[in-house]
Amino acid sequence: MAVQPQTSAVVNQVAADQVDQFIDIVPQDTFHSNCKYQALSVNGDYCVLSWNLCGTVILRRQAQFTSIDVDFCDKNFHRNLSFNDDFRCSMAALNYSGLFLASKRVVQDQDDYEEDAEIDANPNEIDKKASYIYFKPLNEWKKQKEWNYKMNDGESVEAIASGSGWCACYTD
Repeated sequence: MAVQPQTSAVVNQVAADQVDQFIDIVPQDTFHSNCKYQALSVNGDYCVLSWNLCGTVILRRQAQFTSIDVDFCDKNFHRNLSFNDDFRCSMAALNYSGLFLASKRVVQDQDDYEEDAEIDANPNEIDKKASYIYFKPLNEWKKQKEWNYKMNDGESVEAIASGSGWCACYTD
């Protein structure tokens, strides 16, 4: 008895049924959506900004202040860090070269009196509405200094990355 070859319409129907089985599955929520997991604890609100084999970067918000805690997996490489969050950081990239942090720009409608306050502001003060990037080197043997950069007006950091000897940010 000879086997009849299947027509392309039957093959397409079988393939469509298999695709529907996969599409009908509701995807699970990500454990760390963009490496951010927010939880409320006894000590206040905390948010995991970065979590990799080098360590964990946690943003901790309490009633009086906001701090960034860096917990390294290899305690022989570097001691744990904790410092104030002066730039409203919302994303982080951590590797053995350093800690790279960034904040998004705050968009607000300004009244006339707010525009006058910006003109009189001290240029050395931190503008809480602007977007910033901040790098803290972790190699204590080199003479590198930590640095920060205020993004241009209207520019907001959307994503960051860092590697050995470089860091990059994507802006809107």
